[in-house]
Amino acid sequence: GDVCAGLGLANDEPLDGALLDVNLGGDYIYPIADALVARGVPWMFVMGYDGWSLPEAYRQARVITKPFSMAVVVDSIARLLANGPRR
Repeated sequence: GDVCAGLGLANDEPLDGALLDVNLGGDYIYPIADALVARGVPWMFVMGYDGWSLPEAYRQARVITKPFSMAVVVDSIARLLANGPRR
């Protein structure tokens, strides 16, 4: 629900992968993405923005754009876990 809790999970929990909503209550989750990269955990953004709105350092990240279907989410997660980290 918030960046602080997300950082705790990103740093301390065993994770196979993560979907990150770019904006959590007005706070951006880039520190969570960075923590996942440092651990080698694959992740992707979920957002309702265009890719151009991302900071340059994150523009190559995988993205699921809202609105999305469950089929898109399932397919995206399967590809994320099959391909591993990318940034």
